[in-house]
Amino acid sequence: MIKSKDKKIKSSKLDVLVSQLRNDVAARGLRPGDRYFMAHEIGKMYGVSTVTAHRALNLLAENGVLMRMRKSGTFVGENVSDLKDRPSDYLRVVHIFMPLSYCYLTEIKDMAFIESIQEGSPNTAVQVHYVPEDNPYSYMKRILPQIKAHADSEGLILIRSTEEVQRYVASEGVPAVAFGSVYPGITNLASLDADQSQTGVLMAQDAVESGFENFVLLMYSGWRSGDNILLDAILNTLGKAGINMRSFSQRSLPTLRDIAESEVRRLLSNAESPVMFLCRSDYFADVVMETAQSMGLFYGEDFGVISGGHFRSSSIRKYPCVMPKMSIKDQLSKLVDILKQCMKKEDGNKTITIEVELSKSQA
Repeated sequence: MIKSKDKKIKSSKLDVLVSQLRNDVAARGLRPGDRYFMAHEIGKMYGVSTVTAHRALNLLAENGVLMRMRKSGTFVGENVSDLKDRPSDYLRVVHIFMPLSYCYLTEIKDMAFIESIQEGSPNTAVQVHYVPEDNPYSYMKRILPQIKAHADSEGLILIRSTEEVQRYVASEGVPAVAFGSVYPGITNLASLDADQSQTGVLMAQDAVESGFENFVLLMYSGWRSGDNILLDAILNTLGKAGINMRSFSQRSLPTLRDIAESEVRRLLSNAESPVMFLCRSDYFADVVMETAQSMGLFYGEDFGVISGGHFRSSSIRKYPCVMPKMSIKDQLSKLVDILKQCMKKEDGNKTITIEVELSKSQA
């Protein structure tokens, strides 16, 4: 049974939170129909339980300050008056769309996006959508209309998106930016991407300088536009170096580690001479290193590795890696800046290419 003192404490916390949320809505100049935070987001922001956050939202909904719609979320209600005009780049919510495998294959986790975005834009909520990899377009078709209804304050970041998804988002005219390459023919979608062409050049040059004569390129089975750019750069660079294309092979592998390990083991077992692996990411590079060493092979003698992964966060490297000159934190901040430009309709559809450099092994 709750004592009266405990009730007063709980009531006081609830009253304070209700006041904070009411002031927050007014201070941000939110308008009726604008999307508002969800209970779990409020809990994290104000250090309260989700139950308390739900109660506060319900009280504000009873007063018409907010509207709570089942399965849709919380929105600003009609009883909000004397609101100031919002800035043209007002960003209320950032939606991040990415396949779950992206978190497994890189060292960038969803919390890195949330923390980096909110550090530079503390009043912006971040929602991460793990898009089904078998049919991302259907999911986007269902979600995008809800975001489009609030396109004056919400934007999208697309990560490893398909061509179909990119074309659909671009055609709807919502503020959006692709974190990676945009497919050919899509001219009205902003993007931020590492220089894929220079990445391929640096990988191939380092591979040739290593003295290896047998080369294997490991790529993901789900190719994106940037993958084509990378492959072309690698082939052109190897060709200019006089490498016989009979010495070059390429494998497209799924993100299942057992399959990747089996194929690498097969390639190493059948190789008649030392093999240099050009890996699309650190994920494949790590698979090569661990598989080869389990076979008793020696790095630099029996095999070599270079990664074009871009996201290795550790300063200690087991193999060369092509890295952006811009930190991942700065890249995420730049994504938000691009979204705000899109909202202001000021050169928001441009492509920003990040310079890259080769970082040598330190192990």
